[in-house]
Formats: sequence, structure tokens, C-alpha cells
Amino acid sequence: MPMDEWEIHPDDLSPAQREVADLIGFENYLKLIDVYAAETIYIPKRDSFERIARNQRIVEEYNGDNLCGPSWTKSTGKSGQSLLMGK
Repeated sequence: MPMDEWEIHPDDLSPAQREVADLIGFENYLKLIDVYAAETIYIPKRDSFERIARNQRIVEEYNGDNLCGPSWTKSTGKSGQSLLMGK
């Protein structure tokens, strides 16, 4: 029997796989299998996207004179030094 004719059932999944299937739905899990089977996918933490948005805002607002001023600390919740260090 060709592999594309195999039937996959929820009971065939490991506990971790079942958790993902329960989260996104079994049909969507099968779509993930079709596209990403045997590949490693990195799923970043949500806060990494928040840092990206914060960093984009900093680049847009930076004028050369305002890196360590109170406006940066107030708007980002970080000091200029911690922003330079990538934190």
C-alpha cells in the first residue's frame, strides 16, 4: 500500500503529537505532516515577537541623540544600556 493511502488516526499519535493535534485540530495536524514531515520546526516564544516589534519602534524613533534618555526608558521599559545589550 503506498504511503499516501495510509490512514492516520488520533490514536496513532504520541502524547506530544496528540497535544499539537488537539491544539490545532486533527485535519490541520495532517496538513502539517504533509508539508513538514521529518523536518525540525523552531517555534519561538511569543516574547521574541514582542522584542522584534520593540526593536523596530526603536529604530523608527531613534534620532541619534535620544538613546539613553528618559523617553527610551519610559517607552520601552528598558534603559539605553540594556537595549544596546539586546535585552
